[in-house]
Amino acid sequence: MKKEYTVLSNGVKMPNLAFGTFKVNEGDDVQIILDAINVGYRHFDTAAFYNTEEALGKAIKKSGIPREEFFVTTKVWKSCMGYEGAKKSFEESLEKLDMDYVDLLLIHWPRPDAESDWKKLDIETWKAF
Repeated sequence: MKKEYTVLSNGVKMPNLAFGTFKVNEGDDVQIILDAINVGYRHFDTAAFYNTEEALGKAIKKSGIPREEFFVTTKVWKSCMGYEGAKKSFEESLEKLDMDYVDLLLIHWPRPDAESDWKKLDIETWKAF
């Protein structure tokens, strides 16, 4: 039997197969994502840099499938490093996605320079955003 998801350390189920949205904005981005939803994708990978967050949010709403049935990953771009930059990027992503939460937030580059201001970010810190 093929395993369809991985259980993360917090108990969240992450689908093993994701649809990447890089370059979908070179076409009818919302329709491309809707087509992926219609064939069964529920994990979507986007990023502020891809400029596809808004289309992903629209497609999910247009699908009529509850948000809770999707696993959404987005990313913080390298120009938004540091505590305040990452926080601002995260808030902007939520606004573009028109969502209250994402399931996974990734950072493209963990530390581009010695001046990056990274503080420990635990789950309580992120819940406060």
